[in-house]
Amino acid sequence: MKWSTLSMHVELTDDGILKITPATDFKGPETIEQAQENIRSLHEKVDDLDKIKGTLAHMPSHYINAEATRHYKLHARMVPTAMIADSFFKRMIGNFMLVLSDPGRPVRLFSDEAEALEWLHQAIAKHEKVKKS
Repeated sequence: MKWSTLSMHVELTDDGILKITPATDFKGPETIEQAQENIRSLHEKVDDLDKIKGTLAHMPSHYINAEATRHYKLHARMVPTAMIADSFFKRMIGNFMLVLSDPGRPVRLFSDEAEALEWLHQAIAKHEKVKKS
C-alpha cells in the first residue's frame, strides 16, 4: 500500500515495514499542521496500526520544526526504526538526536538502505519474540 502527502511518500510493505521517504519537491519547513496531516493520513490508510512491525525512514533535507518533531515522536509506533541519512551532515544530526533522546524502541542510523533493512528485519524478529513472551 502506497500513498503520498505534501512532505512525504509512504509505503506499508507486505512484511509490515513502514517506509517513509521525503517528497523531493517539498523544501520545507515542515510544520505542526503538516505533521498532524501526515499522522491523520497514516490512520486513514492503515486500518490496523498493529500491521506496522518496523519503520524505515529516510531523513529529509528540509527543516522540521520542533513542534512537528515532538508530534511525530508522540505518535510514533513503538517498533524498531531504521533511519537512513544520505549525507555526513544528516548522519551528524541524526546521531546527535539519538544521543539526546531515549525513544523507548530500537533505533539505528544507516547510510545504506540494504544494510538498514537487514538490521530492521533482525530487530523486528527480536521485538516480536519479546512481545510474545
